[in-house]
Amino acid sequence: MKILNRLRVIFAVFRKDFIQLVRYPAWIFQFLIWPLIFPLVYILSALAMAGPDKSGILSFQITTGTANYKGYIMIGTMIWMWVNITLWSYGTYLREEQLRGTIRGKLAHSDK
Repeated sequence: MKILNRLRVIFAVFRKDFIQLVRYPAWIFQFLIWPLIFPLVYILSALAMAGPDKSGILSFQITTGTANYKGYIMIGTMIWMWVNITLWSYGTYLREEQLRGTIRGKLAHSDK
């Protein structure tokens, strides 16, 4: 019975979040545009800082062992974005629950 109640709560929270996601579809644009803009800014900055003779790219190759600076930046940016989104989403979720006044009840009724 306890598991059934927990599953009902999980489904209710999922349903609420899904309805909000569908009603406010602006996240789709963010999901498509930000992964393109962030790495592009870093790649263009790397090209600008490499110098007119691209000697900075040679220094990068010596330091990292690869000449593929674009792939290096893309992977680093993707990892950074994943960590950033994960931390911010959990933090925002906790803050919203705190503002609603429901976090205390959730913490008080957790399994012991």
